[in-house]
Amino acid sequence: LSEEERALQGRERAFGCKAIFNPRLRVPASNVTSVFWEKDPSIPGYRALVERPASVRVQGYDPKGQAVDFVASGWEARLLQQANDVLDGVNFIDRCIMRSLCHLDARNDPLPSDCPVLGTYNSRPARPALSAEELSAAESGGSKGMLGFLPSFVQPSVLLIGSLLLRLPAKEVTDFSASEVEESSKELRNALESGEHPLGLAAPQFGKGLRIVAIGETQDAIDRLTTRAQISEEHRVFKTTILVNPKVTPKPGTSDAYFFERSASVPGYEAVVGRALEVEVEGFNEEGRAVSFDAKGWQARQLQHTADMLEGVLYVDRMETRSFRRDTVEEDLPEGVPYGVKAKARAASKRKRRA
Repeated sequence: LSEEERALQGRERAFGCKAIFNPRLRVPASNVTSVFWEKDPSIPGYRALVERPASVRVQGYDPKGQAVDFVASGWEARLLQQANDVLDGVNFIDRCIMRSLCHLDARNDPLPSDCPVLGTYNSRPARPALSAEELSAAESGGSKGMLGFLPSFVQPSVLLIGSLLLRLPAKEVTDFSASEVEESSKELRNALESGEHPLGLAAPQFGKGLRIVAIGETQDAIDRLTTRAQISEEHRVFKTTILVNPKVTPKPGTSDAYFFERSASVPGYEAVVGRALEVEVEGFNEEGRAVSFDAKGWQARQLQHTADMLEGVLYVDRMETRSFRRDTVEEDLPEGVPYGVKAKARAASKRKRRA
């Protein structure tokens, strides 16, 4: 680290290794907090900004059983809080500023302007607005990882989380005859038909800031699922569909459905996300003809997942706390994480009964 970075993060001086049994951390009566990057070996390949108290009082016992009681500050305070979180089953991903989450291969892109500035302060200062140069750079690329220089037929060229373009609202398509609309539609269709994107795709994932998405599900994709998933998640075959300028609205009174989602932009992981079970859709096809239809189950989930990306929203922004996990894990979810279809409570009828 540079001298400036050490001073900013409170890491000017080394501190010795401490073993603390049954630690209890208390935050002093102060509103001073710090925002810095954190990562963890249990979630390799990612980092995010986390805001924590700048100092904590630590009580517990040393390996000899002697009581310890001291105040930690700076980086020592951060490490103690992060380690204590793990003892409570909480990872940095559960506390992070989610729009700052980035793949380590995408660390060079600037953060969205709604993310806080790194540093220690009494109240968060506003991050400066993105410059015209930063916006232009975002629209011309983004990070596709270490293999991003390879042609798309060699490996999927999807932008990774941390690429600024994925965090910007996409632009409305006004000229359906434009070559970029045709090119983007073709790219999305070909990628979706590869069978590697079960939640659909959006143009920003391929470096195009256009409001275009692709959804669809084949019988082969459904056959690879368990019978339980096919039924509970309501999968059905529907052909690849390109939607331009889509508007996706939950149907009034529809239930909420909580199931796992994943994305090629967040490789290696999945999380439970609550979505409307049924939606109403309006938009245009790639030729500019108006379309409208209703969707349910997995098709409705694909539509909401991809439409979110046109607003700079990824599934991790909506995921249930403590549900983020490797996509190869098949263990039970932590207690309290919802799963399955949940009917919405009818608040009005409850009020009537109480009256």
